[in-house]
Amino acid sequence: MKKILITIVTLFCFASLGYSQVTTLWEKSATAGTKPTWETGSATRGISYGNVGGTDFFFVVNTTFTKQIFVYNAITGDSTAKLDTTGLTGGTRVVNDVEVSSDGKIFVCNLAAGGFFKVYRYDSLAAAPVTVINHDATGQRLGDKFTVTGSTADNSIIIWAVSADADGEILKFTTADNGFSFSPTLLDVGTFASFGSAAVGPLANGDFYFNAQGTNAQKYDALGTLIGTVPNLVLTTGGSAIRYLTTFLGDEYVVGNELSASTNNAKIIKVPGGLPASATVFGATPVLGTTSAGGLGDVSVQKVSDYVYNIFVLATNNGFGAHQVDLRTPLAGDY
Repeated sequence: MKKILITIVTLFCFASLGYSQVTTLWEKSATAGTKPTWETGSATRGISYGNVGGTDFFFVVNTTFTKQIFVYNAITGDSTAKLDTTGLTGGTRVVNDVEVSSDGKIFVCNLAAGGFFKVYRYDSLAAAPVTVINHDATGQRLGDKFTVTGSTADNSIIIWAVSADADGEILKFTTADNGFSFSPTLLDVGTFASFGSAAVGPLANGDFYFNAQGTNAQKYDALGTLIGTVPNLVLTTGGSAIRYLTTFLGDEYVVGNELSASTNNAKIIKVPGGLPASATVFGATPVLGTTSAGGLGDVSVQKVSDYVYNIFVLATNNGFGAHQVDLRTPLAGDY
């Protein structure tokens, strides 16, 4: 009887660990032939997962019709609604990216190549937008991407925006009135030789990963001091989005997009001990298409458990999809 129980337990443990790390949940892509007709002309540039009012949603910003934010069911990929964009004006693109705070507030930004960088807030899917940031972006280009961390409920929310130029300027917008107004703090991480659309993936301690088209992904501490660079063989310079997933068994995990003339997807990267120079590819999402849109695309993440995450990927002009990654490494060796 004892031997039987040991055998059952062993088989159960093996079954729970013997799986593929990345599986597809749903996809609307050129590869699958399910890409929306409006996902063309380099007009779709920002996406986000968010739990709003207790429901998991996936948001897509598109400018084919000037200013549209489409809402999908994040679990099924079914289209459900569009956000109200009445009154949104200004910028090189009136809307360009979307993010959701941990307490379910939706934020949408414009693209400002000079002029004013604007961020709008929605308290629900049916709400009208309210302007919460109207920042003079003279000499900067803000809004290619932005990142939202924290909650408006306790004022822990930070809106991160990277200026897409070689100066390496990162703006951290913080609030003292639960997210109805924000004040910026400038963080300078140094000059880059080549630079494009960029994003940051912050950790809870204020450190952050940084990725920009034309540069390799890097990690900085909270003061903007370089910690290390992810090798080019792990993540090339074509992408411009990055998000931190978690620290699991002492190793950090991040996801960044990989965009080239032949590969448009995302890579899940394992960073042993938090040292980028030692980074390796843990897994990759399926290729959404084979036509690069000049490094345009985005990633977003949903935590399912301490080791399971849903990865949402956009490759502009190729579509978008949702994939699940399990960070538990399968058993290896002879048993």
